[in-house]
Amino acid sequence: MKQRMFAVAALAALVAAVPVAPFHISSFKIGKPASGIVTNGKPVVVVAFASWCAACLNEMPEVIGDYERLKDRVRFIGVDYMDNPKAAKKTIAQYKIPFDVVMDRPNESMPTTPADPNEQIGALRLEGITPKMFAKMTNGIKNMPAALNAKVKNAAAYCASHDDAACIAYAKSKGIEIGPAPGAASSPAPKASSKAQARTTSLALPRSFIIDSTGTVRAVVEGYSPQMDLIGAQLAKLSIK
Repeated sequence: MKQRMFAVAALAALVAAVPVAPFHISSFKIGKPASGIVTNGKPVVVVAFASWCAACLNEMPEVIGDYERLKDRVRFIGVDYMDNPKAAKKTIAQYKIPFDVVMDRPNESMPTTPADPNEQIGALRLEGITPKMFAKMTNGIKNMPAALNAKVKNAAAYCASHDDAACIAYAKSKGIEIGPAPGAASSPAPKASSKAQARTTSLALPRSFIIDSTGTVRAVVEGYSPQMDLIGAQLAKLSIK
């Protein structure tokens, strides 16, 4: 009994270091108020990530770049989602995340070691890349982690000898989404791309919410693109560049 009480107290202390969010991002819907978000008259970007989401970690330097460029005009909030509190704290320190971070649904059972950034959990979205263009990417993508690049090369080689429909389906089975740039998603969250993710979350990550100065969700950015600043593109639609 004492051991259980100690474990609960330890978890509470870790969560206190990363405050629990006064909202659940799974309730945010396009065109609806983002309950629990305070805008202070500025647009807000809510960035959902987790230590177990390698695509989120790959994307984080770009997100921090957006923050540094726009912090006087846009409020950024990080949401560490369905994560182990100890791993969350370590990730925030490792990446030197400069904006406020809160936790949505802390999960004590999640591993404390962040995912290997060479692995991929969540969708890699290659915006504006058609199947024919993708089929030519057999050398991979510059500056992408080796293991993830191996998936790109494998899928591209498959696409080189198959039709567009088969290419898209095969790439998607490997966690790679290709096609015209949709800008933002208005459809329900896609299913998790791995069994590990399906066990831990109801939302596929990476995922960011663009909220206007009135507190209304204007867009949901899904996936990670190494070729396009997806958050910046959505903020530009709010005349913020």
